[in-house]
Amino acid sequence: MKDKLIKNYINNLKKEDISVFATNNSINLNDTELNTIYNTIKTDYESILYGNHDKVFNELKGKVSSDNYDKIINLFFEYKKKYTQFL
Repeated sequence: MKDKLIKNYINNLKKEDISVFATNNSINLNDTELNTIYNTIKTDYESILYGNHDKVFNELKGKVSSDNYDKIINLFFEYKKKYTQFL
């Protein structure tokens, strides 16, 4: 059930959703970074949530600014810790 809910959420996710979330968390993405993060989430969300997120993040590292990368990683672990019981 939860997997279906997550998949449905990802399928309906828009770039604007990511942009607003990033801005609300003091992450200022340029268009290229926004596109990269959007595409990464759409294609690799299962690996990010359930598998080898290190591999995905290593690929992302060179595609966004180091400041944004650090903020994204910190935010990921903050939310993963907070919501682990639901994953």
